[in-house]
Amino acid sequence: MKKLPIILISLLLACSSGTSNKKETTVDEPVINTNSNTSSSVIVPNKSIVEQLKEKRDLYLSLIPEIQDDDGFMEPNDCDTLLWNGLLGASGVSGIDIKASRNENGQWFRRPSKDCYSKDEAGSTISRDMIMGLLWYVWKNKELKLAEELYKYGSDNLWSMGEGNEEDGLDRYVMSPLLIGTLSLIIEKLGGESHLYSYTPEIWNTDHLGYRAHLTVIHILLRADVQGEIEDSEIDDLKKLLDKDPKNPLFQAAYHLYTDGNQTKAIVELLENTSIWPKDRLPTNQDRCERWPVQREYTDKVFNPCDEEKLFAGGGLLFIYQLILGN
Repeated sequence: MKKLPIILISLLLACSSGTSNKKETTVDEPVINTNSNTSSSVIVPNKSIVEQLKEKRDLYLSLIPEIQDDDGFMEPNDCDTLLWNGLLGASGVSGIDIKASRNENGQWFRRPSKDCYSKDEAGSTISRDMIMGLLWYVWKNKELKLAEELYKYGSDNLWSMGEGNEEDGLDRYVMSPLLIGTLSLIIEKLGGESHLYSYTPEIWNTDHLGYRAHLTVIHILLRADVQGEIEDSEIDDLKKLLDKDPKNPLFQAAYHLYTDGNQTKAIVELLENTSIWPKDRLPTNQDRCERWPVQREYTDKVFNPCDEEKLFAGGGLLFIYQLILGN
């Protein structure tokens, strides 16, 4: 049975217990907000925490232009930059010229300089991860032409989207049938031509932790958002991944979006874990080395700080905010 997203956020907000350093959050009277992604209402658990989350999100958005380059990219020298900037561009960040990572022949690259592979900084010119970020950008920004051009390039090249070290496996740069199917669904939903790949069966590997689990979650979420519904089996898959990494706010948000709508744990984590999500500034790698925390197994060890200071966009928070509260 397919399910639509549940947009009821629980009225009850659980308080923290024990000797935790996190402050306790009290329950206020519920307030009804409008989710811009739907025509329905959202009943939020606590007016003040939602307002606090919006304030933090708006602050991050206001500071991001300071770290964007001429193409609007953040961290343009990173070899996963197309993934991160695609997700950021799907999360309300403006000014990103996503096509800066594409050449005149329609081939996409990990970053606008297009040299990660030639400089031996990555094992391939592009990867499925990067295309996933691109698809989120295309869908949320309704870029039908961009989607059709991506499909044509893939079809013309037997879905080999670049080049790489073959000993590392073709899955780095050859689009999987499921990923092609997601692209096909996006094209169809945006008013383009229908493709047989739209009917590719949805089978997910839930054995992973870390970045592979993150990719599975955001892929399930993308297909559900495009189709406006989700399979019961996919809700089970989201639950399996949440059980493996219960502190991850993205996994919390994803599962509860399509079950009981209770986003308390995700919101409180984004608000109160200020070592990962600072309250009054953008995060840096002196807070934590990981630029996109929700792509790692959510443990303290992963979030140890680095010495060299580098600003991050706070993208995980922006993405989760868009997911549960809209733009």
